[in-house]
Amino acid sequence: MKIFGLGLHRTGTSSLGACFHKMRYSQGHQLDAYQRALEIHDGKYGNVWKHVNTYQAFQDSPWSHPGLYEKLDVLFPGSKFILTTRDVDKWMDSFHRWIHNKHPRLVKQNPYKTILEDVYGSNDMFGNTEQYKARYLAHNAAVIDYFKGRDNLLVVDWEAGDGWAELCPFLWEFPHLMKSRKRQALRHKPS
Repeated sequence: MKIFGLGLHRTGTSSLGACFHKMRYSQGHQLDAYQRALEIHDGKYGNVWKHVNTYQAFQDSPWSHPGLYEKLDVLFPGSKFILTTRDVDKWMDSFHRWIHNKHPRLVKQNPYKTILEDVYGSNDMFGNTEQYKARYLAHNAAVIDYFKGRDNLLVVDWEAGDGWAELCPFLWEFPHLMKSRKRQALRHKPS
């Protein structure tokens, strides 16, 4: 089973990655994943599929890129998808702080420039705040709509209190070992 985090940047994707790590799911290095984003931009998916075949769990770019989840769903049947979300205004504030305080030059260079352009339509978040918010809301709505009526999407908001109680039952089925043994013993009881 593959597990794909579909939340956009600054929605708790690093926290989701930490959860995957604690649950012992294998994950590739994020810088490798960013290189896959450039390949997706160029329409080259060969290394993307190799990357997916190598690991179990994925979060952040490029897995949240527009339209990629549909391809992943078809090519990797039985996969689970997790959409990390947060309040749109808190999300925008966090994104502004992240770029302004930590990465102002990065957004003008690849792979970040291309990732932001592909996902949000521009790498200039400060001049396009409303566009970024609209893209964020549209992405979340499209993901939820695509998986509507199915059981392989979990939507979480860490800030609203979601956590292990939502994540664990979604990814793991409790084994009920003793219950199964007792049932088996009753079936094979001599008459």
